[in-house]
Amino acid sequence: MTARNTLPIDPKLLAILTGELGYNSRVGKICSDLGAVFTAFLPDLIETETNLKFAFAYEYCETGLKDDLIHDLDDYMVLVDGSLKNWCNDFTIACPSQVIVAMVECLLGGDADSLVEPVARPASSIELEMAPMITDKIASLLKSAVNAPGNYEPILSKPFNAKDRPKHPDDYVDPFAALVRIKVEFGALTSHFCIIVPHKNLLKTEIKAPKATNAAKASAEWSEMIQE
Repeated sequence: MTARNTLPIDPKLLAILTGELGYNSRVGKICSDLGAVFTAFLPDLIETETNLKFAFAYEYCETGLKDDLIHDLDDYMVLVDGSLKNWCNDFTIACPSQVIVAMVECLLGGDADSLVEPVARPASSIELEMAPMITDKIASLLKSAVNAPGNYEPILSKPFNAKDRPKHPDDYVDPFAALVRIKVEFGALTSHFCIIVPHKNLLKTEIKAPKATNAAKASAEWSEMIQE
């Protein structure tokens, strides 16, 4: 008897069959639904925390391997890695340092409407400490939108500059992911932020608009930091 010849299966086809990769139409619909939630709800969340007026709008999504999507982002991104129990253990929030720098400048008394676009550079230590005023709100709204069972809170890394991104373990397998890009308008500044989520998690997600709640008070901790 001779062994039957077998052809290796195409990796992308295998990923589709195992739920690791979705069709663009399905993934795009989920991403646009998520973008609509950020457009509608994120401005009020951030204004409550900072007393600054931001506007957001969904731009587009793209797909690829997660590390490739992050690597291809603009230089000088501030990154936050996150997980949410019962939904996803490996999502990333990416925000240009210019957005954080502009926010800090206005919190210190600057005028958003007369902002000069900040020079692209890595965020400073104080700017990284202030970044959660934006990134935590993004993660909180993401948690509400994906409606994961159990009502768990996201677990987030401290914000870090992209050049300082930790290396993966040797056994890490880079997943197929979608990058959701959201336009940011803040005074005279136009920029964006991104959320990168593996397909296998997005494909099981039904986006729901969060219920309106009373906005939380800004923490005294942030006020003290600004005064310093």
